[in-house]
Amino acid sequence: MATVLEELLANIETTFDEKHDLFVAAIKAVNLEAMAMILISNNGHRYRVLSVLLLAGAQADVPVLRNRLLEDTKAGNVDHVELLISFGVSPHHIDANALKLAIKNTRLDLCRILAHANIPEDAASQALSYIPGPNTAEADRLHLASLLGSKGATIKFDNGKTLVRIVERLDVPLLRVVLQGTQSQPPSQRTVDLAFKRLMACSTPGDVRLAMAEVIISQRASTEARSTHLLQIMRDQKALQHAVDEYYVAGVAVMVTHEIPEPQATSAFERLVDRNPWLDKVEVLQIATKLPSTRLLSVEKTDCQPGFTSAVRRTSAIHIAVKNGRLLVLLRLVELRVMIDLEDADGFTPPQPRDIRRQHRYHDCSARRQSQGQRRQSSHRRSPGQYDVHISPKTVRSRPALSIQASWHGRAPLAELCYGAQSSGPHFGRAVEASMRALAPLLDHRWKELHRRTVLYLAIENPTSAIAVLDAFLRVSNLCHHPGSDDDYIFVSTATGGYCYSPTKYTALIKLLKYHQFDDRYYAEADAMQRRTLCRGGRYAETDEQPARCVGLPRALREALLEEENTEHRQRQEIRRTREAAAAQARLEEQKHR
Repeated sequence: MATVLEELLANIETTFDEKHDLFVAAIKAVNLEAMAMILISNNGHRYRVLSVLLLAGAQADVPVLRNRLLEDTKAGNVDHVELLISFGVSPHHIDANALKLAIKNTRLDLCRILAHANIPEDAASQALSYIPGPNTAEADRLHLASLLGSKGATIKFDNGKTLVRIVERLDVPLLRVVLQGTQSQPPSQRTVDLAFKRLMACSTPGDVRLAMAEVIISQRASTEARSTHLLQIMRDQKALQHAVDEYYVAGVAVMVTHEIPEPQATSAFERLVDRNPWLDKVEVLQIATKLPSTRLLSVEKTDCQPGFTSAVRRTSAIHIAVKNGRLLVLLRLVELRVMIDLEDADGFTPPQPRDIRRQHRYHDCSARRQSQGQRRQSSHRRSPGQYDVHISPKTVRSRPALSIQASWHGRAPLAELCYGAQSSGPHFGRAVEASMRALAPLLDHRWKELHRRTVLYLAIENPTSAIAVLDAFLRVSNLCHHPGSDDDYIFVSTATGGYCYSPTKYTALIKLLKYHQFDDRYYAEADAMQRRTLCRGGRYAETDEQPARCVGLPRALREALLEEENTEHRQRQEIRRTREAAAAQARLEEQKHR
């Protein structure tokens, strides 16, 4: 049978698929030591033979095979390293030089085996240092690095050679994985300096260099070192220009996450706004937070709309007051959002002069990147005063949470108000009301032309804040109250499913709308299944499709209303009695003193 196996192996390329069963039978019948010798003598077909052995269930700890392979590796033959590891031999027993050469020179199969094998940390770290370079698919490199990192692989940055080698290969993902796995042994400042200097000397695209610098510098060196490196980036106009022109947010973010001197921050912000006048990425604009709180940065543009003025303050968010109707205030706070959606009506046409849609090209992904030579035509600029919505700088400074965007999507106008606050107090309500009034010039001139319906949509985590915002909005009565228009509705919902889950809040909402004379037309979103509830003049109905106008409030809602009114009445009575008793007691005390 050994002779049969040798003959089969001699023609393995042509006979393996046809005579697979015969292979397995021959391997099972042959003496293990003889099989090991046959395997060793057929190095050229070791992968096919290995698969046959594994399929046949051959023993992994064949002494003769293991010892012979180990001797060959010590003699400089690295071809058997993969076979040894596949047979379960620990890397500790393999010659270190052979293991290093095998990792460096062989295919990804060995690295995968190393990653999945039960190998010690030092072997995993060594394998991580020699993962195949840029010619290997990025997904494979990341996969291998992650596997090795899970085995405890770390990189020692004694002299910076490993870090410099990865930097020279411009392997950003692998560098990130390597540094994330070195919390216990972060690179020294000298190592970071060496890698950064080597990076700046590379003739690479600016965005790649910025990304590499971001990974190298991020929490790995002192503040002084970070500032020094970032100053080098800022002085490298080509790198910065490339990152700005290509709208490379992650690359520019490196200037935000570390200490940057004010002149460099101001210069970068001006360049960003200049190259991307329609920026709406908060991550990029965060660089403005490096400016002091009292500084007003005015950027006048010649290649875009006039009057582009930015008021930048350093607070917990970003404040950018823009006078062109695109952005009034941009703040990044909590997660609250209100969206006023004016749905298109029959016969309604957006304003045609100057074509406002061209002003709001930032909603079009294809228009986010403008080429350097492209300039906006003067005919696209709107006339001064047309649809000019503005929030005063005083409001920006005193009210912590507002962002208004106005645009047209096709023929459907959209005004979006994004806001957030840590708590819903009186100041918050007044701030929202001020913003609603600021929206009035933008909305009121075309509100009367909406014949079908108008929608106010609130998607807010906190129902109390939702009611406060709705109250503030309704106080601007000319925006949304039109007696005699039977098809004006208000949609009210929360991001967690609706007010019907909270009877108290639902009651407060009903009372609020009644106070504003909106009891006869509004929808309240009942639950996450998008069921609608219609209240009209104290009558109630619910349906999955078109709401019917039928009689009767739900009993639970009626009882909740009555109970709340009775509770409020009792509380008022108790307060009045307490005050009267306190006043009487005070009068008695005063009489005694007299």
